[in-house]
Amino acid sequence: VYKDKMYVGFGTKLQRLKTDWTWEIPSTEVPFAELPGIDYLVSMELNLGFLYMMSRNGHVIRTDANNTNDLWQWDAGVRGVSLRSYDGRLFVATYEPSDPGGSTSEGQGCIYQFTGAAVTELKRWGKMTRTCSPGKLRVIGNKMFYGASDLFGISPGFGIAVYDAREDSHSIYAKNSDT
Repeated sequence: VYKDKMYVGFGTKLQRLKTDWTWEIPSTEVPFAELPGIDYLVSMELNLGFLYMMSRNGHVIRTDANNTNDLWQWDAGVRGVSLRSYDGRLFVATYEPSDPGGSTSEGQGCIYQFTGAAVTELKRWGKMTRTCSPGKLRVIGNKMFYGASDLFGISPGFGIAVYDAREDSHSIYAKNSDT
């Protein structure tokens, strides 16, 4: 819910539902916004007065309820996983295959930070011979947690990683390792 309306993604269309449970524009055929070039939305997050959306094919979209813009797009093959507002910044988790468009599913997990117009890569992990995808980003207390498959490429298994903005550090919080 953003500015008293619920935003819903239908493929490449973004629609708004009013508080009386009617569509702002009566037909889903005429959406609030067309989002060409994206396949579908995987995450929405409020950050600094704007609603941000992440598409599965690596687009970051922003709306202020009047204007909707495609702010950022990764290279072909990069898959958007999650968005999270934390410590006044917007964080993005992606899965980046080693061979975009290839027949393999191997690739790396990556966490980015958006601050104003700057996009900074914070953490990249995985071995190019394994699939290392991040999980959803969650904030609990003063820390941001996320799933870290293949334990940052250290060993097989799955772990929960934690990012501390004050320390600007990533660490493994818990693990379940395959032996």
